[in-house]
Amino acid sequence: MTQKACSKKDVHELYEKVKRIFKERTQKKFFKHQAEWRHDYECVLNTIRELQKDARYEWEYFTSEMHARLWQEDFQGVFDCSQKLLKEECDWTGRDADVINYQIARVKLGHKAKRDKLENLIKSSEDSEVKAAAFLLLGENDDACKVLREVVNRDLSSALSCRADYIFQKMGNERIRKIIDDACEVVD
Repeated sequence: MTQKACSKKDVHELYEKVKRIFKERTQKKFFKHQAEWRHDYECVLNTIRELQKDARYEWEYFTSEMHARLWQEDFQGVFDCSQKLLKEECDWTGRDADVINYQIARVKLGHKAKRDKLENLIKSSEDSEVKAAAFLLLGENDDACKVLREVVNRDLSSALSCRADYIFQKMGNERIRKIIDDACEVVD
């Protein structure tokens, strides 16, 4: 079977189409990140809905959507969507933030956090912020503070990330918020 050679016009049209799609997706991603930093979670959700229309929906958007829903206190929505994903996905490896968001929703809805899932995250996750969040959900505040202090001392930009995290701002105690705020003062 022989393939037909592409004309320069065909190549140019394909290039322009790919460039346009990439530009649109990049702009939408930028708007999403910008809205997150402004704490405009309705804008975040609207932007994610636009991105979801694309067949190449990325899991990053699921995590961002659940995070925005937490800030909007849509705990039932986070719980339901996460539970649906849990049933569809057998392996949640690398989905640490989604496990944390799901456990936050469980706690906010009056259920207990699943100790085994959180202890597994503490052992297996390479993300220290995730470990601190897991300790916090387990009620192990001293360990959460210790890990969080190490994180922000090692990388001050992590303090900015933690400042935007629902768990540290809404569920963290005064010590947690002070660690983050002190580190952010250095960055600001």
